Amino acid sequence: MEKNRDYSKNNPVNILYILGAGHCGSTLLNLCLDRHSSVFGVSEIISLNRKSPGSSGNNKYILTEPFWSKVDRHMYEKYGEKLSEVPFNLRLSLPNYEFAVQRNKAALESILHVSGKNIVCDTSKNSKRLEALLESSLFKIRVIYLVRDGRAIVHAYKRKYGSLWPGFYNLIKTDHAARRLMAKHGSENWLTVRYEDMATDLEGTLRNVCNFSEINYESLMLHPDTSNFNGIGGNRLINKPINKIVLDNAWQTEMPRIARSFTSIIVSKFNRRHGYKN
Repeated sequence: MEKNRDYSKNNPVNILYILGAGHCGSTLLNLCLDRHSSVFGVSEIISLNRKSPGSSGNNKYILTEPFWSKVDRHMYEKYGEKLSEVPFNLRLSLPNYEFAVQRNKAALESILHVSGKNIVCDTSKNSKRLEALLESSLFKIRVIYLVRDGRAIVHAYKRKYGSLWPGFYNLIKTDHAARRLMAKHGSENWLTVRYEDMATDLEGTLRNVCNFSEINYESLMLHPDTSNFNGIGGNRLINKPINKIVLDNAWQTEMPRIARSFTSIIVSKFNRRHGYKN
């Protein structure tokens, strides 16, 4: 059967792409946006197929789940491609970059078809995937650069990995990539959001995101739902109900004074750039 591989540039896929270092609050923002009638929060789709075909970030074979099984079937019926074959870990350096991008478009269109929505929220946070998407006319990208006090980022990595260095590396690397991509592609489709503002004024933050995304604000977004969430990956938030959003400032009490002072020096440029006081 001949498949309809329509990768038309005239119908680009709308993507809200969340860029940020790890532990920046992207899971929470994705869950809130997923409650919008126009937005499907796919979360960290970059992890799908990364370790093995069909496996997700938590190593589940996700294509057996009802939603993703429907997406896989629709994609094959329309494009002759299987979801397990799509290289979501996009890079401009891929030898078959153009075909990889086309397969990503087919996958995202199938996700939107099954979900009944028209905007994908991709919280992969990976700058190389973002760059590959920005270079293609098959997508209309709006970037939300989600930042957080550098000391909180570094402390979160320290709690997870036992070392400050992964936090320093990811924070500085991500911020450098964000500034480079913004300069290259223009800042008109970029919005910087601070985690602390989101945690303390969720409604105001979501209204700003909706204005930026050219969609109407919907109050349902104030009540993120983990029980019916179909996104891939994300942190421990997705495994339990969210009854109250609380600002996580554990670094202020848990970080030893010497480590806090050292971290403040290393992240000082980042913090000043984004309005944090050391």
